Amino acid sequence: MTTQEAERLLKVNGPNAVDGDAPYNVFQEGIRKLLNPLNLILLFSTGISALLGQITDFIIIGIILCVSVAIDVIQESSADSAARKLREHVSFKARVFRDGKWNSIPVRNLVVGDLIELRTGDIVPADCDLESGEHIEVSEAALTGESLPIQKTDRLLAGSSVTSGLAKATVKVTGKETQFGKLAKQLTMRRPPTEFEKGTHAFGVLIIRLTMALVLFVFFVNALAHHNILEALLFSLSIAIGMAPELLPVILSITLAKGAARMAKKNVIVKHLPSIELFGSMDVLCTDKTGTLTQDKISLERYEDLSGEESQKVLDLALIHGKLQSSFSNPLELAVLAHDHSGINAKLLAELPFDFERRCSSVVAHVDKKTLLITKGAPESLFAISRLTTIERNKLEKRFNELSEKGFRVLGLATREVDERKTYEKSDEKNLHFVGFLCFLDPPKETVNETLQLLAKQGIKVKILTGDNELVTRKICSDIGMEVDKIQNGTEVETWSDEKLQKEVEKIVVFARLNPEQKERIILALKNNNHVVGFLGDGINDAPSLRTADVGISVNNATDVAKAAADIILLRKSLRVVSEGVSEGRRTYFNISKYILMGTSSNLGNMVSVAGASLFLPFLPMLPTQILLNDLLYDLSELAVPTDNVDVEELAMPRKWDVGFIKRFTLVFGPLSSIFDFVTFGLLFLLHANAPLFQTAWFIESLCSQVCIIFVIRTKRIPFWKSKPSGTLIASSLLVAAIALLLPLTPIGTFFMFHAPKLISYAAIGGIIFLYMLMVETAKYFFFKKVSSRVV
Repeated sequence: MTTQEAERLLKVNGPNAVDGDAPYNVFQEGIRKLLNPLNLILLFSTGISALLGQITDFIIIGIILCVSVAIDVIQESSADSAARKLREHVSFKARVFRDGKWNSIPVRNLVVGDLIELRTGDIVPADCDLESGEHIEVSEAALTGESLPIQKTDRLLAGSSVTSGLAKATVKVTGKETQFGKLAKQLTMRRPPTEFEKGTHAFGVLIIRLTMALVLFVFFVNALAHHNILEALLFSLSIAIGMAPELLPVILSITLAKGAARMAKKNVIVKHLPSIELFGSMDVLCTDKTGTLTQDKISLERYEDLSGEESQKVLDLALIHGKLQSSFSNPLELAVLAHDHSGINAKLLAELPFDFERRCSSVVAHVDKKTLLITKGAPESLFAISRLTTIERNKLEKRFNELSEKGFRVLGLATREVDERKTYEKSDEKNLHFVGFLCFLDPPKETVNETLQLLAKQGIKVKILTGDNELVTRKICSDIGMEVDKIQNGTEVETWSDEKLQKEVEKIVVFARLNPEQKERIILALKNNNHVVGFLGDGINDAPSLRTADVGISVNNATDVAKAAADIILLRKSLRVVSEGVSEGRRTYFNISKYILMGTSSNLGNMVSVAGASLFLPFLPMLPTQILLNDLLYDLSELAVPTDNVDVEELAMPRKWDVGFIKRFTLVFGPLSSIFDFVTFGLLFLLHANAPLFQTAWFIESLCSQVCIIFVIRTKRIPFWKSKPSGTLIASSLLVAAIALLLPLTPIGTFFMFHAPKLISYAAIGGIIFLYMLMVETAKYFFFKKVSSRVV
C-alpha cells in the first residue's frame, strides 16, 4: 500500500470509525428540538389564533421559539466540538506498512488492504485476515461477552484486544462495515448512566410532572373563569414551556465541556464527560506504585549470577532475549536494552509471548551454534520450572528477598538447550537452568509524600494495589515517608470471603502481589462500602479494574486496551495531576448544582404563583408571548453559570448527588419566591393597575428577581457578596435585568403588549426585590445551619 493509494481509498470509503464518531448535526438537532410536542401544540394553537386575527402573537411566539432552539443548538454544538478536540489528545494509533516502511498512523486513517502489526495490549482496529503470528491470543469480550482469551489462526475482528503474542494482519473491512460497527447499536457503546445523570434525569421528570399538573389546573381555572378555551390553552402551554427545565441538558453539556477544557489545561483529558462529576465525588483512589509513588524511570542496576556476583553472561542472555522479543515491550525491557547490545549476534527461531498466567516470556534462538530457549520473568515462576534442589531454591529465594528489601524489582533468567524444530510450545518451558537475577531500580518521587497529604486534605484516601512483592513495596513506602502498618498479600486476599474483604479493605492501605482479578475484587468491595472509587492503571491487565471502578483513570502512553477502558486520561502520570483534576471536577459539579438549585426552586415558586393568581385575577397574569420572552431571557442569563467561580471551601471534600437535599432546598426557597410574587400582586392592586400594567410589572419583577437571586443562592457565604462571581455571570445578569427594565419603555415593548410603568412602579418593584433577597439571605442562614453541609 502506498500513501497516495491509501488517501484515495480513505476518501472513497470514509474513515475507519463507527457511528459513535459522527459529528453533531446542527440541522437535525434543531429540527428535533423545534418539533418538541409542547412546541408543536403551541404553534398549532397560535396558528388558529392567527386565523382568528391574532397574527402578531403567532409571529412573536414563532420567533421566540426559533431563537431559543438556536441558542440551545449552538451551545450544544460548541460543547460537542470542544469535547471532540479534547479526545483527539488521546492517541489511538496503528502500526502500518506503507511506502515500503512501517509507520504509526491514527486508527481512523486505516484502509482496506493495509498491512498492520499487532502487539500485546493493542485493540484490533478493523476486521483483518491474519498473515503471520505465533501464539496470538485475543479477547473478544466486547463482541461476545466471553472474557477468556482465545487463540486465533485466521481472522481478527475489530474491537477485540490482543492479550498475548505478535501478529501481522491485512485489513479487510473498516468502520461501520466491520462486525463491531454493525453491532454498535446493540452493543453498550456508552457506559451506564452515573448516579448524577440518573438523578438529574429523575428530577427533571419530577419537575415536568409537577408542571403539567399545575398547567392543567391553570388551564381549567382560566377556561372556566374567562370562557376562552383557546386563550387559556395558549397561556397554559406557554407556562409549560417556560417552567419546564428544558435548559438542564444544555447547561449540563456546556458546564461539563467547559470543565473538561479547564481540566485539559491541567493535563487531564476527559473521554466520558459525565465522569467529571464522579471524579469530583471520588473519595478513594486505587493505584499502582509505578509512576505514581516512583519516578517511572526504571534502570537495570545489577545483573548477577547464582553466587551474587555481577555476570556479563546474565546480561548477554537478557540482551538476546530483549533484542529478539517483539510481542511485549515494557519499561523493564527498555531498561535492559538501554545497555549496549550492538554486539549481540543471535537468530530468532520462535517466540513464546508473555502472559499474566505464566508471568514470563521466552525466545528460542541460535546462539554460538546452539539452539537455546531463554526465559525471563517473575523469579517465583522461574523457580517452579527450573531444575533446582531444595537447598538451591531456598538460597535463591533468600537472595531474591534480600534484593527486594533493598527496593530492587527483580526478574529471573533461565535457559536450556533445545532441539531445532518448526514450532515450540509453552510446555517447552521446563527443566530450565536458572542463571541469575536482573535487578531494576525505580527511584521514588521526591514530592510524592506532599502530594499524598494534598489528596488527604481533599478527602481522598489512596490505596496502593501492586503486583510487586511486599518487600519492594514496603521499601518504596518507607523511602517516601508513607506509614504502613500492614501490607496485605494477594494470596491471602484470595482466601477471603466478600464479606471479610469488605471489612478489611477499610483498614488496609497497601496490597501487594495482586493479580488482575484480586484488584477488581478490592475495587468492588470498596464500592459496596458506598465509596466512590477511582482506579489509576495503564496495563492490559488493568482494563477490568478500569471498567469496574467508578472512575477509570489511565495515561496517554498506556496500552490501547487500558486507554479504551478509561474515562479519564492523564497526559502526565502523577498523583498531583489527579489532585488538580479532582479540584476542577468539583468546580464543574458545583456549577451544575447552582443551576439545578436555582432552576428547581424558581420553577416551583413560579408554578405556585401562577396557580394562585389564576384563582382570583379577572385576566391572565402574563400573556403567553411575555412568558416565553421571560423564559428566553432568563435562559440567556443562566448560560453564564458554567463560567462561575466556586468558593474554595466547597472544593475541600468529595460531594455526592443527593436528591433529598435538592427537594428540601426547593420546598424552602420555592414558596419563598411565591410569597414575594403575591406581595407584588397585592401592591399592584393597591396601585389600581390595569391588565397591561399588571402583566408588565410582574414580567419585570419575575425576571429581575430570578436574575438577582442567583447571586445569593450560588454561595453558602453570608453575606453573599463575600463570594466573588465570575465577570461573565455578572455581565449576563446585568444585561438581562437591563432588558427587563427598559424593554417596556421601547417601541419593541408594544409588540409584547407591555405598558410603560410609572417611576413609582419601578421603585416598588425594586423594593420588593431588595426585600426578597434579604429574606432569601436570612432563610439561607437558617437552612444551612440546620443542614450542616451542602451535599448535592
